[in-house]
Amino acid sequence: MDELVNRMKTLKTVGGGRRAAALALIVLAFGTIFEAFVSADENRSGRAGFASPTPKKKRKQKPKDASPMIVKKEEPTPTPETRTAVAVGTWGADGARLTVGGDSSTLEFGCSSGEINERLLTDSAGRFSAAGVFIRRRPGFQRDGEEPQRLAAKFAGTVTGKTMNLKMTLIESGETIGEYVFEQGRNVRIQRCL
Repeated sequence: MDELVNRMKTLKTVGGGRRAAALALIVLAFGTIFEAFVSADENRSGRAGFASPTPKKKRKQKPKDASPMIVKKEEPTPTPETRTAVAVGTWGADGARLTVGGDSSTLEFGCSSGEINERLLTDSAGRFSAAGVFIRRRPGFQRDGEEPQRLAAKFAGTVTGKTMNLKMTLIESGETIGEYVFEQGRNVRIQRCL
């Protein structure tokens, strides 16, 4: 500050006048203030022996979509299983006859019959399952206008060589209505119920 006053006196004596002195005073004042800031900044940074403040740790910013990317493993497209048609013709069992056709099959029993409305096809293990109708008739003569009872049924089983195991189940009640072992080409006589 003393230096500032001495410079002002020098300017007055040189003949610069009051304006020049005031301008010089302002320039010197700014220079002094600037030096004070620089000095204070150096003190803060630790050059003057003071500990510098601990720098803040920068947080790692998560990306907006932080969910892990899920990669779906594509499953191979299943190849259709090879199915084999049951041999067309007559299959016989004790008290029952199965006639296998190309697109449908029929069953005959003493007091009832069955219709399978699709082709009988087996899988690689020889299993099959088909939908159809079980037809229940009343013993004796049918009266005029009297219709036999037709019930939705499932016909399932296995074929091994010339032998077929067949189980018939009513769909609505789940009742098993018969299990038979048929032999391909076996002729049987069906005793009709009276």
